[in-house]
Amino acid sequence: MKKKNAIFLLGTFSILCFATGSLANATDYITYGNVKASFNAYYNGGMAITLQGQNELDATHLPAILRGMDGRIVPWIDDQVLRYEDAKGIWSSYLISEMDLNFWASYFGFTYDNLNEGCKYFMSWFSASYYLNGEELDIITTPLKRGQFYILPLYGDEILWWYNEGTLYKPCELDRGTYNLETIFYIDIPGIGLMIYDYANINFNII
Repeated sequence: MKKKNAIFLLGTFSILCFATGSLANATDYITYGNVKASFNAYYNGGMAITLQGQNELDATHLPAILRGMDGRIVPWIDDQVLRYEDAKGIWSSYLISEMDLNFWASYFGFTYDNLNEGCKYFMSWFSASYYLNGEELDIITTPLKRGQFYILPLYGDEILWWYNEGTLYKPCELDRGTYNLETIFYIDIPGIGLMIYDYANINFNII
């Protein structure tokens, strides 16, 4: 998703995947700080900085992935190729807009008096489990954040709240080789219970 990006839009239960490749230079590496910054701030200032760089003809982009999005292993994109020397992250993004909240509040039959509290309530229904080569990963989650500095418009509506969840790896922390990533996404609907709403199974390579 431009550079490869995968986002989960809560309101529509849709995944948007965009892709382009990048060429690696031997002296340019993705640091743990690069990946951590993207994980924590991508839909705030990080998005604006990324888009600014993509529009600069002379910009040199960090080539963490030979085919894919810099520094990120996207749970829905198969056959990504990453460098051993780069830091990496596996994560999913959860986004919600006012239009989405209004639709799903009507669909599920819940009401809210405050838009922000309504967003927080609905987003609390979602979670995921990640399995790398069959072993469940320990997951970290960013705080729920209000979109600011740059707000991503989707279908004519602005993203109000977002958070990321996943795990981050320092350079050389994952060995060279082929990996399988299985991701199970859950929704816990009040009065109905926990259920799986999406599933992804991909392979990626570290060289």
